[in-house]
Amino acid sequence: VLGVSDIIIDPTNTDIMYMATGDADGGDTYSIGVLKSIDGGLSWDTTGLSYSVNEGIEISKLEMNPNNADSIFAATGDNIFVTADGGIVWNTVGPNGRWRDIHYKPENTNILYATKQTSGSSNVYRSVDGGVSWQVSSNGVLNSNKRRPLIAVTPANTEVVYSLFSDNAWGYHGLYKSSDGGDSWTLQSDTSNILGRDRDGSSTGGQSWYDMTLAVSTTNENHIIVGGINLWESTDAGVTWNLSGSSGGDFLNYSYMHVDHHAAEFNPINNIAYVGNDGGIYKYFGLLNDWIDISDGLEISQFYKIGLSKNNDYTLVVGAQDNGTERLTGTTWDAIRGSDGMECIIDQYDDDIIYSTSQYGGLRVTYNGGIDWDNVKPVSYDGSWVTPYKMHPLNNNVIVAGYNVVYKSNTATASWDSISPTYGQLKTIALAPSDLNYIYAAVYAGIWVTKDNGQNWDYIKPGLPSGNISDITVSNTNPDRVFVTMSSFNDGEKVYESTDAGATWVNISGSQLPNLPVNCIVFQSYTKDDLYIGTDIGVYHKDSTMNEWQLFNTGLPFVSVRELEIQYSAGKLRAATFGRGVWESDLNSFPSFVGSVNPEFIKVFPNPTEKYFTVTTPYKIENCKIELFNVTGQNVLSEKLFSERTKIDISNLSKGVYIYNILNGNKLEKSDKLLIY
Repeated sequence: VLGVSDIIIDPTNTDIMYMATGDADGGDTYSIGVLKSIDGGLSWDTTGLSYSVNEGIEISKLEMNPNNADSIFAATGDNIFVTADGGIVWNTVGPNGRWRDIHYKPENTNILYATKQTSGSSNVYRSVDGGVSWQVSSNGVLNSNKRRPLIAVTPANTEVVYSLFSDNAWGYHGLYKSSDGGDSWTLQSDTSNILGRDRDGSSTGGQSWYDMTLAVSTTNENHIIVGGINLWESTDAGVTWNLSGSSGGDFLNYSYMHVDHHAAEFNPINNIAYVGNDGGIYKYFGLLNDWIDISDGLEISQFYKIGLSKNNDYTLVVGAQDNGTERLTGTTWDAIRGSDGMECIIDQYDDDIIYSTSQYGGLRVTYNGGIDWDNVKPVSYDGSWVTPYKMHPLNNNVIVAGYNVVYKSNTATASWDSISPTYGQLKTIALAPSDLNYIYAAVYAGIWVTKDNGQNWDYIKPGLPSGNISDITVSNTNPDRVFVTMSSFNDGEKVYESTDAGATWVNISGSQLPNLPVNCIVFQSYTKDDLYIGTDIGVYHKDSTMNEWQLFNTGLPFVSVRELEIQYSAGKLRAATFGRGVWESDLNSFPSFVGSVNPEFIKVFPNPTEKYFTVTTPYKIENCKIELFNVTGQNVLSEKLFSERTKIDISNLSKGVYIYNILNGNKLEKSDKLLIY
């Protein structure tokens, strides 16, 4: 399941549950229909209302008949459906369109209310015959500038119905109240933009296409909660509003809460309110503005990107939807930057130097592990939602970033050079580790390559299918060998390979990949061409001995994987998932290498040094060691390099000039001076 928009539980048998799949708020994933569990959620089966993901349908709301748990309505993106037999058979009962909400009138199962969203003239509908037929209920409701509609009812007064509408700019159109079961409506308020960003209600617009919820107390018909970006509360039926929760400000008259609210409910037993937002679940204890975060233990982070340390196996950073940039050091997680977290990179030589982007390419760097951040964004305009950038694998002072053009930094992002024509918002870029003159860059519908560090670019889309390019990776030894993934719903058109820098392409998708987006790809160095791809249901693997991709998901939930990176020193594949946090797996095979190594790729630092130095190689080399000689030619140190990064203690050596030799078996790969002070 790629997302859940609603869930209902049979009150007579709580082991029976129904799930509306997909993401009806953000539209990030589409529905596969309504699923049913009869064992309390341990397992799920499809029902008669099923979709293919590529149909692009969303299900917003499920409503169970309080007197008959087998009778359920589903408000979907194309109609209202109803089942009378617990989900076996479903029939359409409403006009075609995008239905957003549906509720029974309390204590009367013949009457239902539902909302249908259209551009500018959304409406409330009412059925008085148990959902067989539907009529617009709009007496007293303005007929324009209404977008997303929601409704709420309460057992405190069964005749009261509230309808909340956003406007065409996704701000607050108004709240209407009916006191006669939907026969007529009265506008309660339409000022103070409670769906906007500002905490005083003064802003225009909003994002109610994404975050909007409405709930009314079960014991007090005048007590209402509305969630948009912030959370608002009214105790006079929506005539006036008080800020109840936000993520900024003084918190003197409202609670600290994460922003972007999607769900709100009052418990029918004790009237305690709960809200669900982009930060988790909050519980209301009945006192004004007394909201408490109860999310601890929920492993539901939505990560876009991951950046791994080259120095420590268990130091990494991740970019999280709605929850900023987070850092793992050993077993401890810390939030180090706010906003939406996107691409993130740890410096090759210093774990306290971290590059992080927020939404639309807000690029910053910290030199002290996240305490302070400097803005190093190369342009004033926005990039893509997840703006791509890469660190030069040999020079940590050089960053290549993709906005509308490709930018290359100098001297640790102190300045930037534009090195490409204008292509539009770039979605992914890749550098060739074996020849850093090669840079690949792509928008959704086009891809280019430069072989001379940006002086000239070639368009290399011909040979690739229509649809969205999602990721690029390049062989570590051949800059002309490149792989591209597609995120569209075109069956059999998922992964492509070129051995001539994109002049021609070969489809290597095979026949076993599901018809779902492929989000990312990583090429494993010095193996049998091991490739790993992240899809909307997990990871697949293929090497040169295999004709087909195989699911590489042992232990991993079926979840959307947004980025894969390899921690060579630990032999691990790491996955940033969108909804289940960060996962790791042993690699399918461990890299081995026989032959020469480009000495440029071998680093010895710091130099000069005092107590230790580090040796890095681009991959683990079997039988590799370093030897150190003093000025008399005496061998004073000999250590095996067990991984691609080895830290060596020299605190017992005297100050002076030494010569180091790095040997691959008996072959000398690199030799130079080392100064100890």
